[in-house]
Amino acid sequence: MATGAWQRGDRSPVGEIIMDQDATVVFNGFLQLMAKEKMQVVEAVNEYFDSTNREPIRAEHEQRFRELDIVEKGIVCKCCGR
Repeated sequence: MATGAWQRGDRSPVGEIIMDQDATVVFNGFLQLMAKEKMQVVEAVNEYFDSTNREPIRAEHEQRFRELDIVEKGIVCKCCGR
């Protein structure tokens, strides 16, 4: 463990990996999901990292995200509440 300020990748006294601010916000949102939703995210992340051709996965996700029309449907972000 680093002395002074936490560094990305350090472990806290109880063993958790210390994440940067963006990762912490996203992980907080992940923790707000129901168990089934968490599993869907884990499966999608695993598919992404297991693939040798990630661009089609990224493009498909970006298209689905655009189709959500978050503002029009009033969808609230699980990470930040906006």
